[in-house]
Amino acid sequence: MPRERLLGLLVLADAALSIITVVANRTLDFLLPPALRTYLLGEGAQRGGPLLEAAWLGVVVATVLSWVGLINLVREARPLYLLSWVVYLGLGLLRGPAIQTPFEYAAQLLLALVGGIILGVVYFSDLRSRFRPLRDVREIGGAADQIAGTRG
Repeated sequence: MPRERLLGLLVLADAALSIITVVANRTLDFLLPPALRTYLLGEGAQRGGPLLEAAWLGVVVATVLSWVGLINLVREARPLYLLSWVVYLGLGLLRGPAIQTPFEYAAQLLLALVGGIILGVVYFSDLRSRFRPLRDVREIGGAADQIAGTRG
């Protein structure tokens, strides 16, 4: 399998796992014991504040932009993706204790695994030489078409 196609599939998996994690976080609390549900509704819901929420939103925006850039082999997307992971990990430390269902925990572990593979592919494989500066990208979607196999 060509590395470009592998990267496209990894980015797709990363996006899907991110969505699954958010959906699991918002919908599966009923699987938790009553004491943990009560904690999440009370004290757990008050953690963070507007500044932390804005930082989380920034991570989401940076991650989505980096996905688009990675699929299009834009060089600037590599450090943006790495930075979004570093900030994500830092925010995880700032939010305090985490209460998760087993499904959310498993999805987050898979998300971290896929993210590590993406970083390995874009920094340590021969694909790293195929990335080009944003100013040299003439057409967004060209690399995505190649990944999908619709262009020669």
